[in-house]
Amino acid sequence: MIETYAPWCEIRNTHASGKLVQTQFPSRKSDKWQKGCCVKSRNEPANIIQVLEVIAAARKENITEMANTIFENTRKMFFPDSSH
Repeated sequence: MIETYAPWCEIRNTHASGKLVQTQFPSRKSDKWQKGCCVKSRNEPANIIQVLEVIAAARKENITEMANTIFENTRKMFFPDSSH
């Protein structure tokens, strides 16, 4: 499984992992927030895709295969008796 540290510790351009992030979200300062935008400098749950991108790139693995593996691991942990 993977996680973000929402609402703190977003991946920034100055971080070593910053260059591995492909997905960007529009953001605004909290006092100028608008629907469809993230709050600037706040880690949002939607940023989980960025964590996946960094891990897949760092491990040189296929992002789709990794996402499927993570999904299955999560499903098995939280819904062990369910079938998909």
